[in-house]
Amino acid sequence: MVACVFHAKKEVLIKKICDGYFGRLAGKVYTIEYQKCGLPHIHMLIFLEEGDKICFVEQINAIISAQLPDPQIHPQLHISKTQKSPQCAIVRQSIVK
Repeated sequence: MVACVFHAKKEVLIKKICDGYFGRLAGKVYTIEYQKCGLPHIHMLIFLEEGDKICFVEQINAIISAQLPDPQIHPQLHISKTQKSPQCAIVRQSIVK
């Protein structure tokens, strides 16, 4: 089930990119990796034609954003500190002892 959903989402992403979502596509390279728990993720490098290359911070900020969900607005999506990195929590506990 996870693999089917991942494959469908990957195909939609690749189609958007090939259809010019970021600009005219010159080429792409990607690899799919699986985490220890078996969940897939993709690393993708896209090459744009000379006139469509992203050169300025403002262009990048218009495309990319990363933020944690607000616990007041979306409590079901909120991630606690220990959920972010359990390995780091274990290391921190061993250092404190």
